[in-house]
Amino acid sequence: MADGDPTRPKAEKSRRAFEVVYDKIRHELAQGILKAGDKLPAERELAESLGFSRAAVREALRALEATGLVQLQKGVKGGAFIQNANRSDINRSINDIVVLGRVPLRQVMEVRTLLMTHAVQLGCERATPEALDRIEKNIKETEDLARAAEPTMRHVREFYNLLGELSGNEVLAILIEATSSITLDFVVSHGIEFTDELIILRRKVLNRLRARDADGASRAIAENLAFLHGFVIARAAAHESTMT
Repeated sequence: MADGDPTRPKAEKSRRAFEVVYDKIRHELAQGILKAGDKLPAERELAESLGFSRAAVREALRALEATGLVQLQKGVKGGAFIQNANRSDINRSINDIVVLGRVPLRQVMEVRTLLMTHAVQLGCERATPEALDRIEKNIKETEDLARAAEPTMRHVREFYNLLGELSGNEVLAILIEATSSITLDFVVSHGIEFTDELIILRRKVLNRLRARDADGASRAIAENLAFLHGFVIARAAAHESTMT
């Protein structure tokens, strides 16, 4: 492509190669030109089309690999490939925004409550009997583990994720998983203990879901989260007071 070609993208001096390559990939994903599994052009081709050195493009691709957007493979059939979306990457990104942006945990929990109440309302319309049975199994296993003084956190996380999936809305489920992860990571790191009251509150949520009572399910999950978040807020306040 000739240097005078007006259709050739120009590198902006104020922007790094990472930003330009990232924007190009995002644009082509949005347009359907690229999809998960596709191989990006070779470094030389990207460098020529974008107006950067190969070294700059190589660093940009490494940075994109760190974000989880691309995977770099070596060998004859290697190159840079578009990755499938990964929930753990999304969770990490949202967690980074909260931690690095110093967003108060209270705000995360407020959003979490809004998401969860909407999820159970949708779940009353969309949940299958099998999905509700999985929640019942989760509650029973959590109760058994708690009585045996065994770790329960994996099942606690699963309970909220299952409620998110009941909504039938993948974006809602992803956001619930991310906000729950932030909250429950705090619970683990600050040694907040599981209580029998949480089992009772979860059974109330399940009973309202089985009854297809959207308002009742919404109130029940709000009560569940208010109980849990109360412990978290109290511990966060105590932690902050020791830091001042």
